[in-house]
Amino acid sequence: GWERVRELLKDSQGISALKLYSFLAEHIDPTCGAVVADQQFLAEKLGVSRSTIIRWLNFLESKNALVRIPVAGKVCAYALDPHEVWKGYNTTKNHAAFVTKTLVNKDGDIQRRIMAM
Repeated sequence: GWERVRELLKDSQGISALKLYSFLAEHIDPTCGAVVADQQFLAEKLGVSRSTIIRWLNFLESKNALVRIPVAGKVCAYALDPHEVWKGYNTTKNHAAFVTKTLVNKDGDIQRRIMAM
């Protein structure tokens, strides 16, 4: 929530990573807990290099702002911090099933790989 945004605004690396955090938050609708996307797709959408996406992901993970769940290759499910997502729920849960949105380019390459799993 807003507390997380204020925390990320405290340093220059967080300010940069907020671009990715807000993109993921924007694409998680109320019924979804994660977004499945390829790092290159995220880079193209945000107008940065894949290495920048990797740096931002590492930073956000180090701040416990998101959880990265490998799906296949460079495709991962990205969930916001479960403590924020599960607020108001039973906090003794060890696992949760998230409904996800899958973001892919028109070529459908990622979609085919996910469907093959």
